[in-house]
Amino acid sequence: MSSEFRVYTHHLLFDWDGELIGHVQDRFTAEDQTDPQPANILERVRFRARNVGHHETDAELLSTIFDWVVLDEAIDVLEDLDLSAIMGHFMDFLEAIRDPPVHKVEFTALYLHLDDANEELIDQSDPVTFYSEDQDLVHTPVSLEREPDVYVTISPLTRPFACDHAFRDLIVHQLKCQIRELYYMQASQPPREYQIDGVGIHDTKIEFLNVQPNRIMQAKIIGIEDGVIGVEVIDPRGNQHIIEIPVDNDEASDYHGQNVYPHSSEERTEDQERLMNQVFARARFEAHINTNYDILLSDWDPRQLRRGIDALEKMPLNQFDEAFREYYHALINPERTKQEYGITEGRVEFEGEPRIALIMKGFCINDENEVVEVLPDMYIYYSKEDIEETYTTGTPASCSEGTTQITPMVPPFVEVPEDFVYPEDFRGFLINNLICQIRDVYRNMGETPPKQYDIEGYGKPKGNFDRDEY
Repeated sequence: MSSEFRVYTHHLLFDWDGELIGHVQDRFTAEDQTDPQPANILERVRFRARNVGHHETDAELLSTIFDWVVLDEAIDVLEDLDLSAIMGHFMDFLEAIRDPPVHKVEFTALYLHLDDANEELIDQSDPVTFYSEDQDLVHTPVSLEREPDVYVTISPLTRPFACDHAFRDLIVHQLKCQIRELYYMQASQPPREYQIDGVGIHDTKIEFLNVQPNRIMQAKIIGIEDGVIGVEVIDPRGNQHIIEIPVDNDEASDYHGQNVYPHSSEERTEDQERLMNQVFARARFEAHINTNYDILLSDWDPRQLRRGIDALEKMPLNQFDEAFREYYHALINPERTKQEYGITEGRVEFEGEPRIALIMKGFCINDENEVVEVLPDMYIYYSKEDIEETYTTGTPASCSEGTTQITPMVPPFVEVPEDFVYPEDFRGFLINNLICQIRDVYRNMGETPPKQYDIEGYGKPKGNFDRDEY
């Protein structure tokens, strides 16, 4: 007696944003693929492929809420919580489960946000109650301004719980059930610790507000010849661009070859022009980090800005106070700064009252990421309220050879918060600005910034991106 076992091969193609582009297989015909069993098999194959691609490449093929690695890390975080932290994070959740605001409750959900390293629970959403109404699953109002890292769903309780370690363990159990389901969804056997009973994944079908799809440009160096660096860039729409960057001739122009968009700036739409500039910025970035040529200034190199953050973080507080006190007072008292720098009506290039738009203060770091000098003067941008053109005053000083210049750049304070503590909070404020500058370096290239830099705050004053989108 013999049995035949056949292995079927599937070839799947995803773009960098996780969109399925193609699925080639020879097991099911096109007509059969809509039948329940073939459709279920194909869906499991695709989810398995997403997992492999997500964990073995830099592509973002999975949302964190469907990533068992993140769920496992979240479990470790929750198991380390003490009683006060459990009550702080989950008391409202337990109360919503005990005393729901509606009838016919199916389950109550809570959306959790971890830190960038997935080592600490930062905050959580308000509880969201899902209930039946006219045979539909609906939920109480919720506003999620960013995608959560994990979420937990608890069905109506069958026994009393206090907000203690037992309730925490119930939440952990539910997350383990989710991991079990994620293995089943790719036709895999879950590890023994997740082979447990309980409800796994509820599809809450909630839209996450203000969450932009990840954008990334693929770039590579294709050659260096006669003082010219050639870079190939594939934009987020899949179109090829060839950029040639001359590095030995300051008078030579850059070349940008492509056959999709109009070649003249005047003929392009605003979005097309922005994309072309983003492609060029991405090519220069690629040439800067993957050749021995210095293409970019340090203020447009995320690695150097990161070094500046490290330098500020380890700078002794008394030294920071002495170095940046003048900058702080210039930002909290712009009227006095205008007087000191002669930015007053009758002394500027236009009629009317000027306003300070931006104040910059550079500092220099050595190879050990230590602040070795703070540039003595500030550089100030000012303008008239109703015009976009800006003017400058101050001394654009630069760091000495062998050091790297880092420049915080922020607008004046509208109002200093009552709980703002100088110098501690001001150091955090400048670090926030440098993080946001890194964020805007990526946006300037048309890419989604890495998660740890995609934060709120003021970064670059200008770039190849629409600030209103963010």
